Amino acid sequence: LAQIVVVLLLGAAFGALNGMNDGSVLVGTLCSSRAMTLVRAQWLAIAGIWVGIWLGADIVSRTVCLELVRLEGVSQTTALNVWMSALGGALCWGWLARRFSIPSSATHSFIGAICGATLVGTESLSAVNWSTGVGKVFLGLLLSPLLGGTLGYLVFRMLVLGLQRANAGIFARLRQAECGAVFFQSIC
Repeated sequence: LAQIVVVLLLGAAFGALNGMNDGSVLVGTLCSSRAMTLVRAQWLAIAGIWVGIWLGADIVSRTVCLELVRLEGVSQTTALNVWMSALGGALCWGWLARRFSIPSSATHSFIGAICGATLVGTESLSAVNWSTGVGKVFLGLLLSPLLGGTLGYLVFRMLVLGLQRANAGIFARLRQAECGAVFFQSIC
């Protein structure tokens, strides 16, 4: 029972760390563009996160739980030790990255930690699904900056060209659209 409580507490702490990483970016964009005040932007992000939880927008969680590692054949104690180690390792890295201003992804740090803890806990290379689970993560890790940078550049160029003669009313609508976009991002 004590191990389960520790896993739940570590999971809550990791969720808070992940929320600080993701939520601060979302809230920061709304505040820097003056689309919302800090408090309203925080409430919008929190509302989106809760809507996402209730809608089951948990694609990353499903990938981690179902495709990344296999803990079926191990004892409950070993499985709980793997989860405690993974959450503890991801929290330590997240704290160090925040402390020294190193850009990092809480999700990717957890994925690395769960793979490492599974290897040590099960003493088996086959407990980690290298081809589809880890392969999918690495593909996303490699493609995200490339696709995000390319699409960001293209959208920015289109906006610059399209908004050269825009009036104040257009910018007010863009701020509203930004609020909607941030809400949608916080759901996902």
